[in-house]
Amino acid sequence: MARIERRLADPLHHRAARTPRAALFQARDHHAEPGALPPGLLAAMRDEVMQQHLYHDPTIPGWTYRGLVEAAPYSELHMLPHALFASDLFLEICTSPTVMTFCREVIGPRAAVSWGQAWIANPGYLESPKWKWHRNNDEPFNAVQVLVPLGDVLGEEDGPMLVLPGSAQWSACLEPRLYGEDEVEAMTSRHPPHALLGRMGDVAFFKGFALHRLTPVLRRQAMLAILVSIGPALGSPTIMRRPLSAVPGHLRERIAQNEGFFRRLVC
Repeated sequence: MARIERRLADPLHHRAARTPRAALFQARDHHAEPGALPPGLLAAMRDEVMQQHLYHDPTIPGWTYRGLVEAAPYSELHMLPHALFASDLFLEICTSPTVMTFCREVIGPRAAVSWGQAWIANPGYLESPKWKWHRNNDEPFNAVQVLVPLGDVLGEEDGPMLVLPGSAQWSACLEPRLYGEDEVEAMTSRHPPHALLGRMGDVAFFKGFALHRLTPVLRRQAMLAILVSIGPALGSPTIMRRPLSAVPGHLRERIAQNEGFFRRLVC
């Protein structure tokens, strides 16, 4: 089905990957681009995420938290979707030429931002569904997850994302459920998990269909994830698109030149 979607969206697309790095991504399910974004921009985005005072958890319908991040009795606090998509900083991050170029190399010229999440991971918690191995079975067929750390992720204490290279193609893990460590160990004798580490400014790309999991943090972290796909995500119809005239002036030309990439964010 993924190949059919690519062929309908891009009839001239060849089966071979467009670039060597895209071919490597298709084989191992992850890729990193060091220094892709200005650290100052990401620091400003981190401050915005940290200062929301109203958060939610997409896995718990109706749950919200209002208050200081430091006082929250919860492992993860997510920025509300409407606040994220109204953020000029989020939009500026999405205009990164590095992000747009790599996503098009992987899934073709019809790639577009389809969803996003920004969250804070709090220390002191030992259990969370996101810390179990899983795959994003509700994503569009042709999709790339763009992971943007809003701080340095240099080791285990920073709660890195773990990805099992090549697992997007494994028939042993196609079920939409959580996988135990013993199950994963049996599948990973030749393919140990890869930690997506990096400094603020680095960007990681990975396939949501690959087995992956977050890990608990020992110090508070903020993270941004952007879903880029050909078809819409489940939440795409709920995005309140803004007119191009309402976009900050320094971003308008780049968005106008790449209107297909922003077709679900800007009208």
